[in-house]
Amino acid sequence: MLQLAAEADFFATLVRNDGVTWPDGVTVEIAIDDNDPWPAVLNGPRAVWEVDETDVATVIEASPKKARLYYTEGDVRVLWASGPVVVTR
Repeated sequence: MLQLAAEADFFATLVRNDGVTWPDGVTVEIAIDDNDPWPAVLNGPRAVWEVDETDVATVIEASPKKARLYYTEGDVRVLWASGPVVVTR
């Protein structure tokens, strides 16, 4: 489940449990329905999202249903997780 709050920024951090730094060229992103994906900033073993409330509002206005977490390395895109989107107002 991905929870979005109206009139609020979205912050999330994913930390690799093996402590290893993300490899060069890798991307980790959250895709919500057909909206533009939110890429993480990769720093050491962390993937960090800081999405401005304006971008969150755009997604909320589209009545989001499903979020997906993708890991991409080169030409390989892997779906790591998916679940419903819950909006609080």
